[in-house]
Amino acid sequence: MANVGYVNKEVAKMYGIPYSELTPEQKKILHEDSVRRAKLIKEREEAVLKNNLKAFEDEAKMEKVLASIYASCQKEILASVTETIAKVKKAGGDWSYANQSALTRSRGLFEQIGEQIKALGQKEQITFRQGLSNIYTDQFLRQVYDLGQSITVKANFNRLNPALIQKTLDYPWSGAMFSDRLWQDKERLGRNLRVGLTQSMILGEGIPQITDRINKGIDTARYNAERVARTETKRVTYCAHDDVYKDTGVEELKYRCANGGDSRTCQYCRADNGKVFKRGEEPTLPRHPNCRCVYIPVVSDTFEDNELNELTGSVRGAENYEKWREAEAKKQEEVKIVEKVNTKTVEKELKENPTPVPEQIKLTDYPQVFYATKPEAKNTQALLDYMNSKTSVDPNVVALYTKMDKLCDGLSDEVVLKVTHGEHRVKRSWNRNFEYVFDVGIPKINPNYIGTYDTNLHEEMHFLDMLITVKDNKDRLPSKMFSQSYKPLVEAFDKATPVIGDKAKKLFEDFAKECDIIYKKQQETFNTQHEDLKEQYRSGKIDWKKYNSLYKKLSKEVNEEADNERRALFGGGVSGLQDIYDAVSKGTFRDTGQVTYGHGSAYYTDRRRTNPNCSESLANYASLCVGHPELIDILAEDYPEIVTALRECVEAMLKEVPK
Repeated sequence: MANVGYVNKEVAKMYGIPYSELTPEQKKILHEDSVRRAKLIKEREEAVLKNNLKAFEDEAKMEKVLASIYASCQKEILASVTETIAKVKKAGGDWSYANQSALTRSRGLFEQIGEQIKALGQKEQITFRQGLSNIYTDQFLRQVYDLGQSITVKANFNRLNPALIQKTLDYPWSGAMFSDRLWQDKERLGRNLRVGLTQSMILGEGIPQITDRINKGIDTARYNAERVARTETKRVTYCAHDDVYKDTGVEELKYRCANGGDSRTCQYCRADNGKVFKRGEEPTLPRHPNCRCVYIPVVSDTFEDNELNELTGSVRGAENYEKWREAEAKKQEEVKIVEKVNTKTVEKELKENPTPVPEQIKLTDYPQVFYATKPEAKNTQALLDYMNSKTSVDPNVVALYTKMDKLCDGLSDEVVLKVTHGEHRVKRSWNRNFEYVFDVGIPKINPNYIGTYDTNLHEEMHFLDMLITVKDNKDRLPSKMFSQSYKPLVEAFDKATPVIGDKAKKLFEDFAKECDIIYKKQQETFNTQHEDLKEQYRSGKIDWKKYNSLYKKLSKEVNEEADNERRALFGGGVSGLQDIYDAVSKGTFRDTGQVTYGHGSAYYTDRRRTNPNCSESLANYASLCVGHPELIDILAEDYPEIVTALRECVEAMLKEVPK
C-alpha cells in the first residue's frame, strides 16, 4: 500500500477530500482496490518470470533439433572417413602420411567433409532463424497479454512483420551477428577436423581413434551452437519485452536474476539484482553467454482507473493467453484478406507491367579510386553487397549508381578523384598543381551500424548529381548539381506546404525519445572517461598537450558512437527521412526541434547555395530507396508531388548518361 501522503493526494484528486474524511464505505472500496491492484502487479511480475522460463523451454526445443542435425552430420562424416580409409586399404596401402594414395584421397575427403559441414551450417541457420523468430513473436505477445491485466497496453503489431523480426535477429550482440558466429564456428570445425585427420595419418591411428577425434570435434561445435542459442534466446527475449515496454510507455525496470542472485549468479548480475533502472539506462541483456536475467516492468500502485482501449479490453476479456493469441491471429488474418482483395487490381497490373529487377552492381561500375587499395576495395565491396542484397529497390536508383565510372570518363584530365574518411561531404577545390580535386568524403562501412551504409549512398548520390552536369561544361568540370536545376523538382518544393503527418509525427516523436536515451548514455560515458583523463593530468601522468589531444579524441569518438546509434534506430533511415522534411520546411523543422536531423534554416537561406533542398532530398531519397523503402511510403503520404518529382529526377539523370 502506498504511503499516507500519496494516499491523501490521490484520494483528494478523486473525491476532493483527504483520505481521513472519507466514509468507512469509501475507505473499504479503496482498500479492496489497493489489494486487487497489488495482487495484479505481483501476478504480473510472476508472469514475466514465467515468460522468461517459457523462452528457454522453447530454446530447449531448438537444442533438440540442433542435436539431431549434428548427429546426422557426424554420421555422414564418419561414413565418408570409413569409406575413404577402406578404399585406401583395398588398394593395398595404409592410412598413413607416407602413403601417396592416402594423401591424394585425403584431399578429396576434406572437400567432401567441407560440403557436409556447409550443409550442416545451412540447416543450423534455418533452425536458428525459425526458432528465434517464433520466440520473439511469442514473447512479444505474452508481454502484451500479461501487462494488459494490470495496465493499459498499446502495441505496434507491425513489429511482428517477418522482415522487421529478421532485422532484430541480425542485430550484432557483442560485436557480431549470431549467423556470423555460427559460420565462424563451422569454419573452425572444418579446420579442426582437417588437422585432426592429418594427425591421425601421421600417427597411423585406426578407426576407433579417428572416430573419437571426429566425435569430440562435432560435440564441441554442437555445444558452441547450443551456447549461442541460449545467448540469442535471451537477447531476442529482451528485445521483445523492451519493444512492448517502449510501446506501452513503461518508464522503469527492475533487474531480476533468474536464480534470485544465488552463488551460481555472476558478480555483476548479482550486484544489480533488485535495482530499478530508467528504461533506456538499464544494462543491455544478455550481459554474458548463458545469462538468464530479466527486467520486470515497474508499475506504480495507483488508484486511478485505466483507459480501457480496444487492445486492453481484448486482453482482459480473453479466457487465457492461448485463446487471446488465437483471436488476435484471426483478426490479423482478416486484415490480410481485406488487403489481398484490395490489391488484386495492383497484382493484375504488375503481371501486365512487371517491375524490372534491379541490376547487380559490380566493383568495376565504380571509379578505380574506390577500389585502388585493399581497404578501399573492401569498403566499397561491403556497400555493393548491401545494395545487391536488397530486393525492394527502385531499379532506376540502382542503375544510376552503376553509371558512376562511365560518368567519370567524361571528366577533364585536370580532375583528381579522392576518397577520404574524415568529413562526410563531397568537396571540390584546386590544389597547388592546378589540379581540380574531387574529394568524396564517406564513412568506413561498419556492419554494426546501418547508418554507415546510408551515408555512403547519400554522399555518392551527391557525387553523381555533380557528375551529370560535366557534359554541359566546356572545361569538362562539374560546376553545379543536376537536381538543383531540375525544374519539376524545384517547383514541387516551391509549392509544398511544410507539414508533418500523423505517421511521420509518431515516428519522429518515438525517435526523439530514443535519441534522448542515447544522449544520456553518451554523456555518462563521456563524463566517466573524462574524469579518468583529468585524474591522469592532475597526477602528472600526462601533460597539458597530451590531455588536450586525448580530450578531443574522446569527444569525437563518443559523439560518433552516439550518432551511429541514433542513425541505426528503428532499423535506420529515420535521420534521412527527417532531413527531407527539414528540406521542405527550409530548415524550420530543425530550428524548432520538430526533427532531430536536418540542416536548419541557416543552411537553406544561404544565398551562395541554389536550391539545396533539392540536392539534399535527392541524396536522402536514394539512400532510403535502397535500404528503407517503407519510409518513402510515409513521405509520399505527406508529399506525393515531391516523391514523384524525385523519382522523375532520377529517371532524367539516367537519360543524361552518355551512351
